[in-house]
Amino acid sequence: MNKQHESIIFNAAAAARYMLLFLLAELILVAVHLEYHIIPAILVVAPYLVVLLVPLLFTRSVRDLFSTRVVLDFTDDHLIITEYNLKNGTLLRTYSISWADINSYQYYDAGKGDIVNLKLYLNNGKSKLLKFRGENILINEAMANEDSLFMVVHSFINSYNSRSNDHKIYFRKFFMMTAGGAIFTWVIPLGFAAIALILFALHKKAPFIWLVPGLVITPTFITLKKKQTATYQKIIALG
Repeated sequence: MNKQHESIIFNAAAAARYMLLFLLAELILVAVHLEYHIIPAILVVAPYLVVLLVPLLFTRSVRDLFSTRVVLDFTDDHLIITEYNLKNGTLLRTYSISWADINSYQYYDAGKGDIVNLKLYLNNGKSKLLKFRGENILINEAMANEDSLFMVVHSFINSYNSRSNDHKIYFRKFFMMTAGGAIFTWVIPLGFAAIALILFALHKKAPFIWLVPGLVITPTFITLKKKQTATYQKIIALG
């Protein structure tokens, strides 16, 4: 059984590297300006404003700079990934991942517009994160379309699991369903509450502002956990 799926991958790591280099250059400009006053203030502020505004005004164009067209070839034994230049179609790289090398996987909304993450956790402890553009952001929508990226990945993993006796790939729980999610839900708000109690004990005043994060965060995270749990259960029910 073979199937091909075309999409676009966003290279967030490359975008982050360029942003880091810019911030470093900007810090150098600021330091030189403050120390020697040989660089006009406008030349220090202008690059910052440009980098701040351009991604907001030209989001798609900026993402295109760090994106590649990708062809995913699904086979019984491997996921073969071939990347091409988004503009001219030049072959950039080809690599494959064996289903037997994958321990588990996740598919989730990246929280950035039309980007979704497919994260493959490998048996050697490493992971491969692929950020796709233009795919179904909501898993509930993706599950309703058998040709969606999520359903294609899921079906091939299920096929592999049915043929493998000693190794099964499973779908990992979402973050809010883990111990880390519990920390975000309860420990952080309780920490703010503890600060409020300490300040009250020291100053005999009730700094209620420190209780606000807990009152806002906790219900929000509880609701998110319920949604993630419901989605997870639907995925498990797919078989």
